[in-house]
Amino acid sequence: MVLVAKLKKYIIKSFLFVLITIFVFDISGTIQNYNATNMTYSVFPNENGGFYMLSSGPEDFFLYRINTSGVSEQAMHENIKSVKGFYGYNKFYIYANYNGYVPIMKLNNGKVETIILENINIKDKCVTADKSERIYAVDTGKPNEVVTFKYDGVILSRLDTGATVSTLFTDEISGKSFAVNRLGVVDIESGNVIVCDIPSGYLKINGKYCTDNNGNVYTFNQGQGFVRIMSVGYSCAVVSGDSVFVKDGRDVLMLDGNGRAVAKYSCGGEINDIYSVNSNIGVLCGSGLIVINNKMFERLKQPEQSTQSSEPKSSIADNKTDASNPSGNRPANNQSVQPQNSPEPVEKQKNYVVSSVSYKIQNGIICDVPQGTTIAQLKKNITYGDNTVTFINHNGKNIKSGKVGTGWTVIFEGEKTQSYLIAVYGDLTGEGNINSRDVGVISDYIVDSAQLNEIQLVAADMNFDGKINSTDLYIILRKYFQG
Repeated sequence: MVLVAKLKKYIIKSFLFVLITIFVFDISGTIQNYNATNMTYSVFPNENGGFYMLSSGPEDFFLYRINTSGVSEQAMHENIKSVKGFYGYNKFYIYANYNGYVPIMKLNNGKVETIILENINIKDKCVTADKSERIYAVDTGKPNEVVTFKYDGVILSRLDTGATVSTLFTDEISGKSFAVNRLGVVDIESGNVIVCDIPSGYLKINGKYCTDNNGNVYTFNQGQGFVRIMSVGYSCAVVSGDSVFVKDGRDVLMLDGNGRAVAKYSCGGEINDIYSVNSNIGVLCGSGLIVINNKMFERLKQPEQSTQSSEPKSSIADNKTDASNPSGNRPANNQSVQPQNSPEPVEKQKNYVVSSVSYKIQNGIICDVPQGTTIAQLKKNITYGDNTVTFINHNGKNIKSGKVGTGWTVIFEGEKTQSYLIAVYGDLTGEGNINSRDVGVISDYIVDSAQLNEIQLVAADMNFDGKINSTDLYIILRKYFQG
């Protein structure tokens, strides 16, 4: 057995030696194998403000370093299978599972270092590295446990997080690493659980902001964990600087603080995904990975507004999560604009569009309204132009003030009448806050002893994954006990 283990290590090291040689010395080539059969593609930041694109298949893989001027380096190998990558505190790593042996290679400014981890098969998206280059990984056979390795492959510790880990990540500000599970965010070093909003699916992190698979934008810090500050209504979104960029068919749209598209970049082909690093946007599309920046966007024509800035810019940095300003909307500019050489007053064009950067509005429902939201707060966080607004409760009464509840109707009247139902986050009984009755309703639904109507199903989906299950019950319970 010892001989077999040594032989496996020798073979893996041989593969890595060939790979390192190719990576260091083959610095030419183009993306000829993009969209090859049976290949999967993943994109990661590189240390120079560009991207690595890793294409991996059952027999070989290709690795490209790409910036705004194109491909600068290419590595490939025909005998290393199913290679994956991860990004940990300003460094890029690639690895492959080999029946309990995991060779890991770190790439940094042209330098390559390798180690081999033993007795582990790394779960997908469950590996990261911190500021001190310690490696954290989850074994597929022990999905609750995070194993910490020194960068020489020696195991430092094991941490049982109490639930299946969905992803590991490293905070780019502090350099510390964390695990995400249904309980919240786990500080791997201390084992403390931070109860917070839980992102859905794969995280894209750029500085202090991150996005998930449902187009939710979060901030992260060690005290509060993830705090969701906005939802842009697109399944594929990234943050760069103070702007939000989203995938829309063949275009990348830049959104402003009101959720409107103010600029676009047309890729000429269907977009698979978008990524961000520093001020650059990486677009994975039919022709490969394209790296763009703000200057390459085409400004879209907007309705005439006298105070509109001449440069497209999102106000994501102005989104605050304190109680006095839950929406993070920017205060209005008090400076008036005087007409110049205008002998006749021009009638202002009326606007009847209903939109929101704080809430998701879809299928006739205003979604993701926090519990305790009042009529005044909801009106402040919705842009409704020249419409008049009426709030109708469950009993058909016109309500002027107080908390809104799930199932209430908001009527916007202007050029036409627009009606929307309200879905308050976690409120299933329409009282505007989470209480024991809401806990009872979702519990009965989960054990098939009660049904939920359409608006209750939206309000009960606490982690935005489109399903109502024990995870949603846990989050409702957590918020109930938090008061």
